[in-house]
Amino acid sequence: MLVTSSHSRSRVERGFTIIELLVTLVIVSVGMLGVAKLQAAAVAETGVARTRSLMTFQAEALASAMRANKGFWQSSTAYSQSISIVAGGTTSGGTGLAQPGTADHTCTSTSTCTPANIAYDDLKTWVTAFGAAFPAATGTIVCSGSATAPETCDITLTWAERTVAINRTTAAGSSSTNASVVLHVQP
Repeated sequence: MLVTSSHSRSRVERGFTIIELLVTLVIVSVGMLGVAKLQAAAVAETGVARTRSLMTFQAEALASAMRANKGFWQSSTAYSQSISIVAGGTTSGGTGLAQPGTADHTCTSTSTCTPANIAYDDLKTWVTAFGAAFPAATGTIVCSGSATAPETCDITLTWAERTVAINRTTAAGSSSTNASVVLHVQP
């Protein structure tokens, strides 16, 4: 009696071929590149969101100082304010903001400072901190009102925002755009 073993397998049962493995490797590699691009975009957008949050916080800080000094910001002196904050943290404009004493004076006593003195010091302190945190950012404070209506001010902060290209369309554009936040304040 002749015993034969049938070890011959059909073509389907032989396992993966080199071609199948290479195709799988290409598919996995493309997927990993997509995940890497997604992560880079997420990190960049997190930085953009951080900057926007900080700018909103800066505008709110100035608005709080304005609300705390209603004696100046709701007076007829403040009705036509137009103050520019240039890059680096200096101001121009601002009629009626009274600088008390010398250039480095800071109001420390409420009995010697007028609301205009306090507004000057608040603005000077805020602009110095803003310029230190965002040296390339600019801003404006524009106030309007009348004798019968409450004073309103718009605080506008502008900065350059870096973006990450997601596709060919966004890659063709610039990698930096101007962004701004506008806060409408009624002191």
